[in-house]
Amino acid sequence: MTQIIGIDGGNSTIITALEGKEPLIIPTILAPYRNYDQGLEMMDMNKKSLKDSLDVEIILNYNDVITRKELGRFYVGNLAKEMEGVNVKERAIGKVKAGDEILLICMLSSLAVAVCEANETSQGEISQEIKIVTGLPFLQYKSGKEEFIKQFSGHHKIIIKGNYNIEVVLDITDVNVEIEGVGALNKTLLNNSDHMFKDEELIDRTVLGIEIGEFTSDIIALTFKEDDYGKIFPEYKQKLCMGIDMGIAGAKQPVIDLLREKYNTIVDRFDIDSVLKRKLRKGEIDLEAGETFNIIGLFEENLLQLSNTISTLINNKVKSCSEKGKIKYVLLYGGGVCVLDCKMGKFLNEKIQEVIGGKCIVIEKANVVNALGYLEKAKILYGDVKEQHVI
Repeated sequence: MTQIIGIDGGNSTIITALEGKEPLIIPTILAPYRNYDQGLEMMDMNKKSLKDSLDVEIILNYNDVITRKELGRFYVGNLAKEMEGVNVKERAIGKVKAGDEILLICMLSSLAVAVCEANETSQGEISQEIKIVTGLPFLQYKSGKEEFIKQFSGHHKIIIKGNYNIEVVLDITDVNVEIEGVGALNKTLLNNSDHMFKDEELIDRTVLGIEIGEFTSDIIALTFKEDDYGKIFPEYKQKLCMGIDMGIAGAKQPVIDLLREKYNTIVDRFDIDSVLKRKLRKGEIDLEAGETFNIIGLFEENLLQLSNTISTLINNKVKSCSEKGKIKYVLLYGGGVCVLDCKMGKFLNEKIQEVIGGKCIVIEKANVVNALGYLEKAKILYGDVKEQHVI
């Protein structure tokens, strides 16, 4: 049976959504494999979940002698961080997603874990036909869509080694790529029974969707029209749609630079994420000198500045398009708005309502709603769900 999947290939995490399961979240980091056999038995990897034990070998188009490509063996996600610390490979600011091998490896590994979970297996061999929906940032969509589709299509073998020893063959027969954020709006506004607004509240009104990511932010603008049968349908308000090469990494970098330059302590973006998620010693970084530094105050200042900058850029766009005062609803989502217990979402909410107006709302499950939106689109394209409204 074909498995349909929505997958959000983010700069910070890969989020994979399957029907009936909680979204799977794996950090977008990897490290080349090294033989650490003498240490692995001490880690007791049997107690780790599959997604936290990704020692993987990947072969693209493994059954095609012409296009077959052995990518190599890697630690992916949390295991990469555990094994290699700050020496992991992470996505660089400004790097496009189409053609990015790091992103491809992390996404294929995540799909392999999702297939194992869907089939409730953690050993042996499994071959699965899958159809996926994913997305690209607004600025990358037109130029990168076809290449992004091409790199996923085919038969790819992911061998999960270590204590699991699973061979997963992904037969990816169909790939649909949409603009990041559209799926989130689609799911939130139109395709569920408990969506946020009634149809009549949307007619002839403009909704802005603002997605804050790690490196990029995307603004999707929609207007809603009514057909002769009283059904509403969305249209892009093209002049208001925009992409911004700016995201949460911009608030992390000054912290990283300060720790390096003033305290001779090297950390990366994922270290920042990790210490901010703690319940105990939240925000504390251990310095080289044996002392600690709490980053929360500085990070909050950076988030506030970032929210001001992004809000100003969007407001300038709204004014230049003569849409000032016409925005009725602004929806915030993406992993970025959830940062520091949704502080970024709070800052943006206040600033957006101040300079742009309209009712501003942080979408429920804002960090995973893109992947859930892709899954909804996949169900419409490949499943048995009847299309009623779709962007």
